[in-house]
Amino acid sequence: MQKITLTTLLLIAVQLTYAQKQPDFVKFKPVHIGIIPGLGSSGVYGIKYEHNVSINIFSGHAYANNILSISGISHYQIQRSQGINIAGVGNILGAFPFLKDRHAKDSVAEFGAIQIAGLINGVNGGGFGGQLSAGFNLVTVSMNGIQITGIHNDVAKAFSGGQIALVSNHIGDMGVAFQSAFIVNRARMLSGVQLFALFNHISHELDGLQLGGLNVVTNHNSETFRYSKFYWMQLGLANFAWRNGDGFQLGLVNYAEDLGYAQFGLINISNKIPQYPIGLLNLAPDARGFLRAHTNRLFRYNVEMSTGSKKLLNALTYSWDNQKKRQGFSYALGNQKKDPRKLHNRYFYEAFAQATHLVEQGQSIWKPNMIYTIKGQFGFNPFDHTKMPDLFFFIGIVGNASWIKSDTQDLIEGPLVAQNGNRTFWADLNFGVQL
Repeated sequence: MQKITLTTLLLIAVQLTYAQKQPDFVKFKPVHIGIIPGLGSSGVYGIKYEHNVSINIFSGHAYANNILSISGISHYQIQRSQGINIAGVGNILGAFPFLKDRHAKDSVAEFGAIQIAGLINGVNGGGFGGQLSAGFNLVTVSMNGIQITGIHNDVAKAFSGGQIALVSNHIGDMGVAFQSAFIVNRARMLSGVQLFALFNHISHELDGLQLGGLNVVTNHNSETFRYSKFYWMQLGLANFAWRNGDGFQLGLVNYAEDLGYAQFGLINISNKIPQYPIGLLNLAPDARGFLRAHTNRLFRYNVEMSTGSKKLLNALTYSWDNQKKRQGFSYALGNQKKDPRKLHNRYFYEAFAQATHLVEQGQSIWKPNMIYTIKGQFGFNPFDHTKMPDLFFFIGIVGNASWIKSDTQDLIEGPLVAQNGNRTFWADLNFGVQL
């Protein structure tokens, strides 16, 4: 008996609290049973009633709902929604189209519920809760919860939760959350994360992470103090960033106007080379690099091209030897330091780590020998006091290691070669010229 009394008093207190918040034209009825709007226990003027529980066979409407509303088709609430709203087609909260203008100022929408609908959930104001539907979830101003839909989620302003959609998510302004869509994520001023979309787009300002097939940041018209910066990273097959600062890109193709930290991809393009570009080709007006030819015992002919920044160079080498009937493709990371004088470069010294994909005659290109190399080289330019372009003659000491098949253990012969089973180690000298 004490438990029943305590529960009754608690419900009365909750009802009185809610009732005190309402304007004088709103009436309170704990439970509403209806068929369609205007046909139910709240009568024709149900739109001006507040309910704790509202159950409608087809559709219902109310000024506010505190605990639970269930409708076969749809349910519409003007001012406040708490608890759980379930509808076969749609749940709508906010705006006040049925109220006179003199009452509108007293009717700012408040959302603190979970909306579950077969098609549409809409909130026109307030926040805290969640939306789940197979169609559209819409928020006009503010929401702190989570949206999950089969087609599209959309927030016009100030969203703080998370969006998950099979096709599309969109944030009109602000964010602080994450988006996850199978097809498209779009945002303006997102501070969270965009995930697993074929296409991610930020009209301006990203502080989080993009992970998708195509990632785009366009910050031409940013109006905040973070103008021209996207921070953090983009991960995708192709990444494009205009007017951005810190962060890095990881993709097959990366483009950035002014990326500060790093690019990782097969092709990296930027207006200003980042600090750490890693890719087969790095293109930027201020990119550094070289072109050179050299020879050693493994390959008679080697043509090498390098692109990168002051801190990191990427080098690609194609090698061949017709007598030994072999060819190789190499990729190396390292750096080269030149004479610090501005007018002339008299010398350079460098260190690189390299991996070589070596294919011999009759061997499948998909089953090559892999050779791992550490090399240090020194170059001298005898024409530094002339008007000729820089031309360096260089020599390098190269250490190699390879785990090769037993039928190819004659990969390298001569001095400074050690073999142990299928493992071969050797030191070599490299000679060449560099432009």
